[in-house]
Order: sequence, then structure tokens, then C-alpha cells
Amino acid sequence: MILSCAAARPMTRIMLAASSAAAALLGAGAAYGQSGEAASLEELVVTAQRREETLREAPVAVSAFSGEAIQAQGMTNLSDLRSMIPSVQIGESYTESRVAIRGVGSQSTLLGASPAVAYHVNGVYLERTGVAGAAFFDVERIEVLRGPQGTLFGRNATGGSINVVTKRATPEFGGYAGVTLGAEPFHYGLDAVVNGALDAAGVVSGRIGVQRLYSNGYTKNLENGGRLDDADSVAVRGQLRFAPGGAFEAGLTGEYQRQNTAGPAQWLLGGPNFALTPAELMGGTRPDKSRRAVFANQGFNDKTFKGLTLDANLETDLGAFEFLAAAHGTDISLRVDGDGTRALFTLSDFNQKAEQYFSELIFRPDLGETLDVLVGVNAFYEKAEQLIEVRTPPLNRITIIDAEVQTYSYAAFAHGTWEVSDAWDVFGGIRYTFDRKAIDEANNFLGVGTNRSNWDAVTYQIGTSYDLSRDISAYATYATGFKAGGFQAGSFTRAFNPETNKNLEAGLKGYYLDRRLELNIAAFRSSYEDLQVNQIRGVAAFIDNAAEATIKGVELEARAQLPYGFRAEAVVSLLDAKFKEYATIDSARPALGELDLSGNRLPKAPKATATFALSHVTELDAGRLTVGARYNWQDDVFFSEFNLPVVSQNAVGRWDLTAEFRSADRLWTVGAYALNLTDEVVINNVNVVAASLGSAAMSNLDPGRKVGLFVRRDF
Repeated sequence: MILSCAAARPMTRIMLAASSAAAALLGAGAAYGQSGEAASLEELVVTAQRREETLREAPVAVSAFSGEAIQAQGMTNLSDLRSMIPSVQIGESYTESRVAIRGVGSQSTLLGASPAVAYHVNGVYLERTGVAGAAFFDVERIEVLRGPQGTLFGRNATGGSINVVTKRATPEFGGYAGVTLGAEPFHYGLDAVVNGALDAAGVVSGRIGVQRLYSNGYTKNLENGGRLDDADSVAVRGQLRFAPGGAFEAGLTGEYQRQNTAGPAQWLLGGPNFALTPAELMGGTRPDKSRRAVFANQGFNDKTFKGLTLDANLETDLGAFEFLAAAHGTDISLRVDGDGTRALFTLSDFNQKAEQYFSELIFRPDLGETLDVLVGVNAFYEKAEQLIEVRTPPLNRITIIDAEVQTYSYAAFAHGTWEVSDAWDVFGGIRYTFDRKAIDEANNFLGVGTNRSNWDAVTYQIGTSYDLSRDISAYATYATGFKAGGFQAGSFTRAFNPETNKNLEAGLKGYYLDRRLELNIAAFRSSYEDLQVNQIRGVAAFIDNAAEATIKGVELEARAQLPYGFRAEAVVSLLDAKFKEYATIDSARPALGELDLSGNRLPKAPKATATFALSHVTELDAGRLTVGARYNWQDDVFFSEFNLPVVSQNAVGRWDLTAEFRSADRLWTVGAYALNLTDEVVINNVNVVAASLGSAAMSNLDPGRKVGLFVRRDF
């Protein structure tokens, strides 16, 4: 069974309650509209299978959000989306964003490892997730695919894939300008986009967008009176598109982002079992998270992101060709107080530079209306350098880890969908991936060294979908995933193995009650081999391969257009993610010897999460007013494989309120938001430092309360 009876019963009750409530609200009384009648729901178009289709038609667990919906919710980065997506956890860890889907993510802070959730912008894979927010403006839509996507989206998608699609340049003149201003903390944002033809014929179009974000910071630094967890960034994206009509079209996109902040607040949770840490024994005080005030002797976080992407499409008698070529670079300089107290016990510097190149060619042969096929090849290269210095003044010690990692990856893939009948589709795909990684590393305690290793894998997918009616479809898939092996910089160990998984999934998607109710349900079971787990031992970090892990779950997404202008939404997930076989040593508690972690929950895998939202639309002569409330709740979550209370977050719920007025001519939009209304303190990530530094658990927090207004003028 996919879920035990005990786990399935709550979901059954939720589904029955949702269906009964929807039927009661939308049934006999639904013929009334704003002054009675309930309208039908709109439907998004997605590219989850690398072709355009509606969200209902896509036989995959995918959540999608339009750019307009993102703006209306006051969202400015990827983390803000988390509450709207089942089975997704997002946090920050030094130079990288940490995304986990269905309990599968990455905790590594050193070079040599790869993420488990692939991140794509306009089809280009980005290895470095620390600048994931660089593309988060002027967005057409964002798609989050859950479960292994190894066939269509390649390596490092064992957990899933996040696909950001930005708006394209068009010949029509237009654009917008927006201003956001808010408090708690003081913050503002400026957005401006201009789009239009660059020649009289409209063959060449251009689009340029600029975004400025500033936030005073959620956390007060008691050491110097400043603020941490702040924002100060500028982003620019420019596009040129050549579309002479007919068979050929090409575009060139350049983007740049710069960020200079005081850096993240490091919250000290304590040593093993909340024991006092060396910094506290020196007189340092453990901060009170509820006050959102911390001691940081030093800190800064400077990031630069730049990229250039060329895309081209050519239609021929044989079929369509699609080409991508992209170059991206990141430069990150980060300093954090490593003990979280006033005592100057330890601080860490991270300096990281990376450049990557990605190219892809896809051919879609014209095989008739009943057969849709694509075949493709791609290549990826990255050169990344990282210098880490951990200073411990009381011990008169400095640990230096210096590394350069080069990654080569090549893939060939094919995917096809056969329309057996008007209602029945059969689909499948296969991909071959070859990876090579090389590391040159140095550790001032362990010396210098080099290492090289290769891996290859075949991933595949088979599945079928069936339209039960015009508005309801069911699907079943079996898919595999592959996450690259690698090295942990500074550890001088042999390469760790790739991570692989197999996922069996069934889903039901559709609209009911004259398209006034949408229900999307997915049930899945994933088995993992060699799941990569990060640990700190001595003066270096290591990645272990857990022998086996099993993840089972059910996810529900629902929307209902209710009478009298009301709309309800629900996102619920139940997750049973455990190590099936894993034994290791906890360097924070070495006296315990080897520990059997079989049955322990995976990090960042709460047993249950739920979001419920209710909004109301009022049609006025001057325009449309929408007000809404959203409540997000998550169960207890652990941040390490040892499932210790000191590296966990208790169950917590948060409220968001939003309001938006859009003028009848759709030129003016005015909105307000209050996010995390009750100012809940929520941990999103925990790193346990080296045993030589007391095995202190250092955490990052989600943003506190944030209230603000925005005004946007379209033209």
C-alpha cells in the first residue's frame, strides 16, 4: 500500500470534507453568482513535459503560478512560494538555497556535491542555487515539478525540478512600473519593464526590466545595533527577439544581479542535547529567538550573478529544431559569526566563484497528430572555486579549505506520447547521462590532493493517462532519477556514489460542478538507493551514502469558486519519509558509537503540511477588489538524519492577509499584504558545526512579519 491505514485516514477525511463542503456550497445554491452565480475557474498552461498543455492534461505532479498571482501575494523570492506547494521545504545555508521536495534535498555547504532539485530558468539548468532569486521578476510563470524528473530534465532532479519562465519580448509596445513600500522591517521595491518593437516591421523586439529591492532586515544585531537578514539588490534583464515570421525565431537574453547585505543571522540552538557550547562557556549568551535579536561580531553577504542565453527555433518539413546556448557566472563573498554569541569564538568566510556553460539541441519530428516525439542532446560544464576560512581566535587556530571543482556532463534523451484514442495516451522516455568531476583541494590540516571520477546512468519513464470525461483525467507513471556523485572539498576522501530513485505515482486531476471545483490528487511511493547525507567530522565535511530510504505520500491541491464572489483553496500533503537502512556515527556524540538510523525520518520531511485560503472578489464600477486570507501549517520537521530535538522545528502555523484592487481598464493595480501576521519564529535550516567547535547547532530563520503596499501602472 502507498500509505498505511493510519496515515490514509486523515487524508480520506480531508477529501470527504472538502468534497462535501464544495458540493454544499456549489450545488443547489451555486446558481446565484456575485449577486449569486459562481464563475468557472481559469486554467494555466504549463510545459512540465516540455510541450505546452494545460495543467490538467499534464500527467505529472506539478504546481504552477502566474506572474500576476505571485505579485498579488507579495512574493519576492522562491521561499515565499513554499506555503502554496505540497511537500516542499525551502531554506538558506551559507552560499546556497536549500530546496527539498518530498524530503529529498541537499545540505552540503562545500563544493563537489550537487543539488537534488534541479533549477531551470527558461530551459537552462543552473547548478548554483545561491542566486536562485536573480530571475524572480518579470515572470510569466513558475512551475514546480515533484518527484524524479530524470528523463526530461536530467541529472540532479531526484527530488523534482523548479522551472522559471520569464516574459518574452513581443512587438507590441507596453510595460509597467511598480513601487512597493512596507514595514516590519522597513522595505521597498521598484520594478520597471518596457517592451516593444525596435523596427518598423516588428521583426526585432526588445524588452528590458529593472528591479531594486531593499529591506532593513528582520533581525537586530545586538553587537553593533545594525540589522541582519536584510536585502539590498539590483537586477537587470534585457532581451532581443528576432521573429521575421515563418519558420525561424531567435532570442538573446542577458541578466545581471548584484546584492550587498549584512548577511544572515546565525541562531545558536545549542550543543548536543542543548548542551552549552564553548562560546557560552566563555561567557557568550544564547540569543532569544522570539526577540529576533542576535549577537554577530562580523558579517556580510555580497553576491553577483550574470548570464547570457541564446535560444532559437526552426520549423522544417521534417519537424522543429530548438537550440539553447547559455553562459552564467556567480561570485559570492560571505562572512558569518559562527557561534551566535557576543564571545568572539569563531567566524567563517566563504568565497565562491563559478562559471558554467550549457547547450542543448532538441528535434521534434513531424510524425502526425497522434504521435508527439522529441529527441535531444545537451552538454554542461562548470568550473567552481571555493575558499573557506574558519577562524577560532581563542584557540589561535584557523582552518582553511581551498578547492576547485570542474564538472562535465553530457546527455542524450528521447520522449514520446502516443495518442491511442481521443481519451487515452501512452507516454515514455529514456535518457543516458555521463558525468565527470575533477577536484583539486587543499586543507591546512590534511594537505593537498586531487581526485577524478566518472559516472553514468540510464533513467527512464513510462506512463499512461486517460480522460475520464472532458474535464477529468487520471494518470499513472513509473519514473527513475539520477543525482550526480561527487566529492566533499577538503575531506580528501574517495568520491561518494550517485543517488538514484524509483518512483511509482498515480494521480487524478480535474474540474467538477461546471468547472467551479478543481481537485488534483497525487499518491506516490519512492525508493532511494545511496541517498546522499551530509555530515561534519573533525575539520572537514563528508557525504555518506545511506543504503536505502523509502518515501510514501499523498498530495492534494484544490480550488473552489464559491457563490457570492468567494474562492477557496487548499494544499495538503501527507509524507512518510524514512531511512530504510542506514548506520553511521554522530561526530557530536562519538561515545555512542555506530548508530542504526533505520526508521528515522529524512531531514526536511514533515509528516503533514496544509494550507487553506479564502478570498473574496467584489466587482465595482471602478474595478475589481480582491481580499484574501491564507493559513499555512506544518508538522514537526528535523534538519538532520539523527532526528534530535536540537536540530528540529516544532509544528507551527502562519497567517497571511492580502488585498488587491485592479482598475476596470486593467492599467492600475494597488495592493496590500501582511505576511506571517502573528510574527511566528520558524527555523528553515540547521547546520551542525565541527565537533572541535562544540558541535553547535546553528540555524537560519524564515522571515518575520512583513506588511506593505504596492502600486503598479501598466501601459
